[in-house]
Amino acid sequence: MKRAALNSAPSRRGGDGERGESDPVRPNDLNKFACGEETHADAVRVDGPPPDYVENKHAIEMISADSLGRNHAVSSSNSSPVLASELANHYARYKVDGVEDFIAHRQEDLVNGPCRFIRLNPRYKTNETLNLLRAEISCEDDFPMLVPWVHRSLAFYAIPANFSLAQSQSFRSGRIYGMDVTSGAAVCALLFDDYDADTGQRGASSGLQQKVGAADEISGEGGNEHIEAKQHSSVATSAQRVLDLCCSPGLKLCAIADLLRNSPGSSVTGVDVSEPRMNVTKNVVKKYLIDVPANIEEDAADLSEMHDSNIMLYCADGISFGAKPLNDLFFHSVVARHHAQTAGKRKRMNKSAKARERKRLRHLSAIERAGMEKRCDGNMFVDLFDRVLVDAECSTDGALRHMQHRYRKKNCVRVPNDAKNARWSNDDDPQASVVAENKTLTDADRLAELVDLQEQLIASGFRLLKPGGVLVYSTCSLSTEQNEGVVSWLLDREEEARVVPVSFSLNQSSQFDGTSAQVMTNGSIPGTCRFSPNVTKGDHGKLFGASGFFLAKIRK
Repeated sequence: MKRAALNSAPSRRGGDGERGESDPVRPNDLNKFACGEETHADAVRVDGPPPDYVENKHAIEMISADSLGRNHAVSSSNSSPVLASELANHYARYKVDGVEDFIAHRQEDLVNGPCRFIRLNPRYKTNETLNLLRAEISCEDDFPMLVPWVHRSLAFYAIPANFSLAQSQSFRSGRIYGMDVTSGAAVCALLFDDYDADTGQRGASSGLQQKVGAADEISGEGGNEHIEAKQHSSVATSAQRVLDLCCSPGLKLCAIADLLRNSPGSSVTGVDVSEPRMNVTKNVVKKYLIDVPANIEEDAADLSEMHDSNIMLYCADGISFGAKPLNDLFFHSVVARHHAQTAGKRKRMNKSAKARERKRLRHLSAIERAGMEKRCDGNMFVDLFDRVLVDAECSTDGALRHMQHRYRKKNCVRVPNDAKNARWSNDDDPQASVVAENKTLTDADRLAELVDLQEQLIASGFRLLKPGGVLVYSTCSLSTEQNEGVVSWLLDREEEARVVPVSFSLNQSSQFDGTSAQVMTNGSIPGTCRFSPNVTKGDHGKLFGASGFFLAKIRK
């Protein structure tokens, strides 16, 4: 939710806007490295460099200011430039202000900047988790603050920007997820119809008529022929088959599984082409959904009504998934729960336990393939899905916290939790600083290759969708080419594809309407939704985060 520079083999995963919620990488402590949507302290134990560093370079690169010369976009201060001129022009094009000051931590007081976000694990008592979190935050503000514009069942809360998840016992114990709130918006659109907006009167009052500057390159010719009228219904409580086609690092997949706990017989399938990233996903799923203490009391009035969905992970190419016989399962929650119940206090597997796990996974895979041989027509090797999430690989230019972290690391910036005592190591030699650029975004050939990958991913997701099913396409990029351009390509290619208009401003208190009009706007394709990075200091603006995001909901 997603970070390939595309000079190596492109990965089939999604855009990591939620990477921005990570804590700094600590080279000597691989259990606390930043990866994907959270800092996986204790969740990930692997040898070698963090998975995101194994196969691909970062999309947003850091280069020496001296090598670029002096003709770069100048920030609001007199310091050396932070962004390469092409990247600065990109943010100006989409009317995103304050990026350089945010990345370089030039705010007068970092505590007043945009919040970071967490989500509560529903397997623990809500009040107990919140009390523990309040004690850890220990500040006078009203943190943690419930985020009102996403569905309450996801339990998103805002916490101070300088709060360290890596040092939080609530996080380390699996009580809270570190996840950007815009990623929650994609899950809400996928599973709930509450955010579907009418194309008539209600749409006019919800901001659906607004457009993003410079996004009108997608002409929208043909009127609203691809726009579906609102259907007043909510997510089904019957069994659902859900596919997360670009699932790493797994926080959206966990959110989907959490919301389907009241839908017996539901299943969630995750796909990613990279084995290192799939290992991260597996460990995240185990941390939050499997390795939960058996004596934990839940808020459910009747625990017998709660059913964890089956989760299956495949290490496979998202473009061709289901078009050929499936690989062996990489993970299955049934196998993992069996191990958790029989392993006692030992969570880490020895060699014999790993061998037994592989044997069980091969057995379940054989059963699945045998069933498909009886049902498939030779062109499809997996049952179709009710809902598909395609959080596609992107240029990650909307992930400002991720860029901020890399800038700080490259410039050797040390910012302690006490923002008033923040220090910048290059103050004495501003020309020694590095400048952020994004060649995946600004190089025409790389961008074309990336867009081609995105088109193949959304086409694959639509192919795997049942008639009447819903697909959500999302990225953490502001780029029209990667967003409306890809959706428009699918609409032109697939006659059965219809945009379901979504609007999150319909679901929030009126006190946020002014802020939401600035942060959440309609894309150049009516009904699609854009989130502009919000780096202002306003109290209400804190609850929208610093991540740029795009999503489109499509029905087959």
